[in-house]
Amino acid sequence: YSYESSDLVSGIYFFRLKKVDKNGFISYTSAQRIEVSNLPEGYQIGGVYPNPFDENLTIEVTVAREQKIDFQVLDLQGRELFFVDPQEVSPLVRYQKRLVLNGFAQGTYFLRIRGETFTKTLPITHVKKTQ
Repeated sequence: YSYESSDLVSGIYFFRLKKVDKNGFISYTSAQRIEVSNLPEGYQIGGVYPNPFDENLTIEVTVAREQKIDFQVLDLQGRELFFVDPQEVSPLVRYQKRLVLNGFAQGTYFLRIRGETFTKTLPITHVKKTQ
C-alpha cells in the first residue's frame, strides 16, 4: 500500500490504514510514526501575534532538534526590557509561549528569539487599547 499526504507542517504524525475486505471485515494496520521536517534553517517561527499587541503577545516556534530557547524584548537602542528564562523545546513540536507585556509605552520594540542553533529578531509594536 502507499499513501501520499501534502502540505503537512513540521511535526510527528502517526498513520495507519483501515482495510475492509469483500465480506465487510474491518482491520487496521499498525500505526507508523513519521517525522516531517520542513525546517530548512533548523527552526521555524510559526507566528508572533497579535502584532501590534496590547498586553499579550503569543509566539509559536518549531525547532528541528531539542534545545533551549529564550525570549527577549529590546528597545530600539538594543537594551533588554523583558526576558524569559530558557525553555526546553522538543523537536518538531510547535512550542507556544505567551508573553504578558503590560507597562510598556506605545511604540516599536524588538522581539529576540534565541535558541542554541539560531537567533531571530523581529519588530513588534505595542499599542494601548482605547476605552
